[in-house]
Amino acid sequence: MGLTKVIDRTNTDKTDSYWPGFHSEIICSAGECESQELFYVDATADPGATTELHAHDTEIAFFVSRGTVLAVLVSEDGQESEGHLCPRGTSGYISPGEGFLLSNIGDEEAELLMAHYGANSKETAKGRVMDVPEQARKILAEHGVK
Repeated sequence: MGLTKVIDRTNTDKTDSYWPGFHSEIICSAGECESQELFYVDATADPGATTELHAHDTEIAFFVSRGTVLAVLVSEDGQESEGHLCPRGTSGYISPGEGFLLSNIGDEEAELLMAHYGANSKETAKGRVMDVPEQARKILAEHGVK
């Protein structure tokens, strides 16, 4: 049946090394399903866990399947910032080069499903950390995120 398959999640790569409090499972990559364009991650976040502000060179679609997440989005030039409360069922899109930060602002574990289009491995999906502009700092402070 070509490359089509069901992925055995007992063998997928699981890591806690991206951000403190975030636990990631790499479900789809060149190593798992021979995809050359898609990198798919199931991430859980402990209450209070927050990523750094970072950007990727890939398109990203995300879906919050459990919990409540604050998504802070920052334009590529850092001049514009927006904060969005993302309860369970929220989905979003992040353009290549745009910055984002995710924080579990709920009292229980949050889960996010993230698909990177244009990447096929941890190396090609890796983001680069950005400086947090003042406008984004204010959004974080309004929601009690340090």
